[in-house]
Amino acid sequence: MRLRSTLVGAFVAMAVLGVTLTPAVATNHFQITSENSQPVPERSVEFQGTTYQVDSFIVADTGEEINVSVSGPDEAYRVYVYNSDEQLVDSRATLGNDTFTFDLDGYEPGSYAVTVYQAEDHEAIVPLVVEGYNVSIDAPAEVGADEGMSIQVDVERNGTDESPDAVSAVVSSGEEDLVVDATGSDGEYTADVEAERLEGGNYTVYGLVQGDEEVFGRNEVRGVSDSVSLSVRNATTTATRTATPTGTAEPTPTVTATATPSDADETATPTEATGPAATETEAAEAEESAITPNMENQSETTSGSGPGFSVVLTVVAAGLAVVLWRHRD
Repeated sequence: MRLRSTLVGAFVAMAVLGVTLTPAVATNHFQITSENSQPVPERSVEFQGTTYQVDSFIVADTGEEINVSVSGPDEAYRVYVYNSDEQLVDSRATLGNDTFTFDLDGYEPGSYAVTVYQAEDHEAIVPLVVEGYNVSIDAPAEVGADEGMSIQVDVERNGTDESPDAVSAVVSSGEEDLVVDATGSDGEYTADVEAERLEGGNYTVYGLVQGDEEVFGRNEVRGVSDSVSLSVRNATTTATRTATPTGTAEPTPTVTATATPSDADETATPTEATGPAATETEAAEAEESAITPNMENQSETTSGSGPGFSVVLTVVAAGLAVVLWRHRD
């Protein structure tokens, strides 16, 4: 799949949290949830040298209140809120499972992080986006892998007079992200995904708006849409048949049979021959004529005067004479 790999999430959480090298892996003894959370495909993010698994982020507007719930060991801990400059802007202290309310009045649109801090370590983290823009998308529910598609991203200002520095559509498989820049103006943007950029499978699609300020080496996230599902069908291939060349067929010799005379008024055409073969053929035809009369040209009679008829009478008379002579003896 020819996707632009983001390795540790080129999406909201990474833009919010920043990147460091060779991080330790968090044990995640604590878990942060919120009714303002929006699910995203699970990915790894890094914050202050530690890697965290993130499968949601909190989205809210300036002036709203958000509720954050923490579950984990029955131990003391703190909940911190950091801004894009990694400055602490709010905190709570408690013991065991608890729920906290944070008032976002006075929060500038942009990227924040909510963390659970215990024993000099951040045990859990969730990105927080205070939106400066309301973002929505319109994307097809299904497309073929060999088909292109367009994703409409609509952007409406919310608490800011600034135009977005960048608008994009993100197509995520859960392991890799395809980030497509959207073009347009006046709140209407289009991201075109070329054919064959995605393999068959299921994806999550969302729109993203970023401001002109850089946070942890990336443009700050200032708006994100709800995610929608996309199903990509595998490309279908049609086999093309190629005719196999064949040799020129040799004609089959035909045998011409000479018709035998019959009662159906058919006249056989004699074949001329020369040499000894012709003599033998003529003799055979003469003998056959003496035995089998030609029924085609002869009328049926009860008596005759030809030589053939005389021979028959002679034979019959001789036979009768022999019989009478034997009878007398």
